[in-house]
Amino acid sequence: MALWGEFARQLSTEFQVIEFDPRGVGTSSDLPFLHSTRAMARDAIALLDVLEVPRAYFFGLSLGGMVASWAAVDARERVPRLVLASTLLESTAISRRIKGHLLALLRAFLRPGAEAEVRLVREILSPQFREAKPERVAAIEEMVRRTPTKRRNLLRLARAAALHDAGHALDGNSVPTLLLVGKLDPIAGRVSQGELLEDLPNATLELIAHAGHDLSLEAPLELADRVVRFLRS
Repeated sequence: MALWGEFARQLSTEFQVIEFDPRGVGTSSDLPFLHSTRAMARDAIALLDVLEVPRAYFFGLSLGGMVASWAAVDARERVPRLVLASTLLESTAISRRIKGHLLALLRAFLRPGAEAEVRLVREILSPQFREAKPERVAAIEEMVRRTPTKRRNLLRLARAAALHDAGHALDGNSVPTLLLVGKLDPIAGRVSQGELLEDLPNATLELIAHAGHDLSLEAPLELADRVVRFLRS
C-alpha cells in the first residue's frame, strides 16, 4: 500500500478508498502454495464482506488488474465500474517489447533478500522515468526494502500471473470499463488492450504518454485524474 501513497491520496479527495495488501505482499500473511488470480479476487470480495460494503468500483494495475477482472466476473452485481491499468487478458498477450527485459527480470529473482523485489520494481519502471527522476526511484526502492516480499511469495505471484486467463469468462461482460496503458509499457501493449476491448463491449481505452508499466508510480496524479473523470462521468 505504501507505493500507492500519492495516487491513493489523490483518489481519496473524491471517493472513499479501500486499499489493502493482498496475501503475500506488504504486511499481509504468506500466499498459499497454489493460489490464482481468481482466488485473489475472492479474497478482495471477502474483504468487502467483512467491511460490509455491498458495491465498490474496482481498480487494478498489472496483476491487480487481472484480479479485478475476475471480481467483475464472479461478483458482477457488486462491481458497477471497473478500471484496468496495464492489464493483460492472459499471459500470452504480453507485449513483444518485453523480450529485452526478460533476462534482467530473471536475474532479479536471483538477488538476495529484498534486493530481488527492488530489482524487479526498477526493471518495470521505464528508463525515461529512472533517468528523469532518480531521487523518486531511490525513494521507491527504499519503500520496497522496508516491507519486502518474500522470494517464495514473489514466485507464487508470478506463477498466478503466468497462469491467468480470463478471456473466456470476460467475453461479453457489460461492466463499464476504463482501460489505461502507458505508451512506454514493455509488458501490456496495444495488442493486449485490443483484446480486452473486444471482450468488454462497454470498455474505452486511454493512453498515458511518457509512462511505463507502473502508472501509479510514474504518473500517479494523471492516473488518478483519469480514474476520477471516468467514475464521475
